[in-house]
Amino acid sequence: MSPKTMGRPPIENPKNSRIAFRIDKETLAKLEFCVKENNSNFSEIIRQGIEIVYEKTKK
Repeated sequence: MSPKTMGRPPIENPKNSRIAFRIDKETLAKLEFCVKENNSNFSEIIRQGIEIVYEKTKK
């Protein structure tokens, strides 16, 4: 019988870094719109945006 461990299992890519930034009301409204339309959250939409800019910049 294997020993039982407590807590959540480790994940492959932990998100343990935090960043804070300031945005204007118009940009916040756009972000909130994207979150609502994509049934997502702020972090995921921002990650997707970073990925788009990164791929565009790499070319």
